[in-house]
Amino acid sequence: MNTLLTLLAHLLRNIAVVFRPGGSKSIIAENLLLKQQLLVLNRSR
Repeated sequence: MNTLLTLLAHLLRNIAVVFRPGGSKSIIAENLLLKQQLLVLNRSR
């Protein structure tokens, strides 16, 4: 239940961000940064 509420909150936030001026670009930039963080965290040491 808690996960569902968190998912819904993120979905609503992303919808609000997309409809702002320049919103889709900020979503794309955020996704690229998150992918980079995942690559760094998952690389072998």
